[in-house]
Amino acid sequence: MKKKFLVLLCAGFLSAVQLAMAQTPSPPVAVPSVCGAASDNATLSLKKDLDQRHAALMERFQQWKFRADAFNQKYAGREFDADSQEAKGGAAEQAWLTQEAQTYERAAEAFKADVDKFIAVDKLRIDQPCSSRTYKPSGNALIGGTTWIVGYNVQNADPQLVAKEREMLAQQMRLAGPGHPYSDSVDFNRYNFVLGIAASTGGLRDLSTRVVFDELTNGQFSAEEQQAYNSLKDRQFNELACHSNGAMICLAALENKDVIADHVVLYGPQITMESLGMWDELVRSGRVKSVQIYINQSDPVPPFSLLVGGGSLDAAALSTLAMFKPPTITRVINETSPRLTVRTFSCGDGAPALSCHAMTAYEARVNYKPKPLQGAVPGTTFGGRGSAEPPPP
Repeated sequence: MKKKFLVLLCAGFLSAVQLAMAQTPSPPVAVPSVCGAASDNATLSLKKDLDQRHAALMERFQQWKFRADAFNQKYAGREFDADSQEAKGGAAEQAWLTQEAQTYERAAEAFKADVDKFIAVDKLRIDQPCSSRTYKPSGNALIGGTTWIVGYNVQNADPQLVAKEREMLAQQMRLAGPGHPYSDSVDFNRYNFVLGIAASTGGLRDLSTRVVFDELTNGQFSAEEQQAYNSLKDRQFNELACHSNGAMICLAALENKDVIADHVVLYGPQITMESLGMWDELVRSGRVKSVQIYINQSDPVPPFSLLVGGGSLDAAALSTLAMFKPPTITRVINETSPRLTVRTFSCGDGAPALSCHAMTAYEARVNYKPKPLQGAVPGTTFGGRGSAEPPPP
């Protein structure tokens, strides 16, 4: 008799592997800082206890994830004789994963309840700033992804400055070579700050030397390795729009508190189950007011990055994601990160098409309602190109 294992999918925990309706939990919620409560010993003691519990839960989460990944790779889609040693070993590992998932889930829920109580009791002190770091109001931003090497920053400013910035953008297009019409991809009525920090304008090189590592680090690789990332630091945006791999860069910038933003818009984003949970937490914690996701049918980037990024995806989702079906990716996002809003558009014939991933394809489908930008925003230096910050008045 053959025995087929139920596959435990690794980025989340199911209360019972047979329950298809079980929700996919996230890693333990973050503990807020309490910089304004430095003199309150009781608050500091409770904060220390929560930090220790968070570290222990995160270690359990990562251990389970590692073992579930190994289990999936060994047993997924395979059948074994029920009496074989391999089958017995798989059954034992599956039993441990199921039991550990259940006990972790209960502990994570209790921890979240205690964090919520902590926030409610100490809200005034938690809301106080932790440092003197200040952010420069910078209007609306568009962060490009793979192969984008570009810098542009101007608002309702002097016409001469606008003309100079446009000329710098044209020069960057010429340097990037054919196939990189940055200006066609940017709605200049909406975005006054544009940044792309790719390692190369060549797709394969940028993918292999940077983007793949962002997939594993939620954008932290680019934040640490790409010098142009510094142009993004200490800025405050009304809207932070992120295209393709730019979604990972935006996520890293927000997680690092290098930028703050009211609203985030993701166009054809590079996403993983883990990054979706992080986006959801940014909304839950109030650090951003909203996250809107737009996905074109036939855009290969969101489903492909979701597939290769690992995580808790059932067999039906895996098969339909592989066929680039928008309803499935919408369901995955809604179940994984319910605080995010996702909208899909018709594009192409259903087969993967990079033309449906282009920012121009999203511009043509999203119903923009641009609002006038207020005030002027200084320029930014980008890799020796662009205009430097002018001196203060």
